[in-house]
Amino acid sequence: APVLRFGYIADIQHADRDDTRIRDKYDRFYRSSKESLTQAADWWKQEDGGLDFLLDLGDLIDGTGGYIQEKNHDDNAPPGETEPMRAAAGLIKEFERVGAPYTMHLVGNHDLYCFTRKQLAHMELRDSLTLSFGRPLADACKDPDHPPPEDKLYYSFVAKPGWRVVVLDAYEHSIIREGGGEMPKSGLDVAADTSKAAMGVCMAHNNVDFYKEGADWRSGGAEGAGKRWVPLNGGLGKEQLKWLTGVLKSSNEKKDERVIIMCHVPCSTLPNNAGTALWDYEELQWLLANPKICRKGLVPMVMSGHNHDGAYWHDANTGTHHVTVRGTLEFKEEYGICEVDNEKILLRRPNKEDKVYGVPPLGSEHIWHRAEHG
Repeated sequence: APVLRFGYIADIQHADRDDTRIRDKYDRFYRSSKESLTQAADWWKQEDGGLDFLLDLGDLIDGTGGYIQEKNHDDNAPPGETEPMRAAAGLIKEFERVGAPYTMHLVGNHDLYCFTRKQLAHMELRDSLTLSFGRPLADACKDPDHPPPEDKLYYSFVAKPGWRVVVLDAYEHSIIREGGGEMPKSGLDVAADTSKAAMGVCMAHNNVDFYKEGADWRSGGAEGAGKRWVPLNGGLGKEQLKWLTGVLKSSNEKKDERVIIMCHVPCSTLPNNAGTALWDYEELQWLLANPKICRKGLVPMVMSGHNHDGAYWHDANTGTHHVTVRGTLEFKEEYGICEVDNEKILLRRPNKEDKVYGVPPLGSEHIWHRAEHG
């Protein structure tokens, strides 16, 4: 298969608000995160031979910094009418000027704080070269073999011969699924039936009453992977997992096709993703490790954002590299270019040492040890 080459960036979370200090550890650069995107776009444009696509791993704009104070979440509002739309449009223009064939904007929790799910599914803030969230990109890619159900924000397409890209929706099963509301801090107001069901699941695993005003999400005593059961995370849900199973099986039956998975929320709890992992990450790990669905080497990489500290874990059983990209909001030059071929994954970032990860041959020995999965 030819080399797949794409630019990536995570958790820009731009907002018109002052910088803040988080946990006495990091500064968050809300206004200047847009400048980081501009620098990334300039850098991506210099790439010889161009890029196959651009990847925004989610949380394009911040949900707490004034944008959502303009409470206009009319599903039928044209692009540019609401402040969140104007802010998103300004950032999307930076992606557009790179000139890549596609720009994929994954759905993050902050995107759902600012927009309704319906708005994200049909948002068309784009020019003739790039497309935005959800359906417009899925429709443009014309992948009749694996069309997602209508109005879903997950899809797949063949980015290059031998390389299938799968974009997952980490909030298909979540408390904030419907979107269009402020960042939930406490006393969550859950209206939709799907969100109520997700709330019940979340509270069943975390001994916290999320309906209670002032509730501390981390006060339930959850440890390890149990820390993931909080409203800012979510899950794929049964329908999306069934769809993903079909996509993986189809690629598995081909001799020369590999799959790269993109998801805003990390799909592993290791090494430091316990509090920011998918609710149903174990189900996804099971798919990747089941040789009847996914032979070793079929999915060389799963790339995520959400955990602004970043993380990396290699699953030796499946040959999958789980790469969690640091958040641009705190780390100004963590955007990069990823090159993947049948032998290696190369991550290049400006002014930093390259990272190189090996890719196993397709169909090499594949052993499933559930206890070793993170």
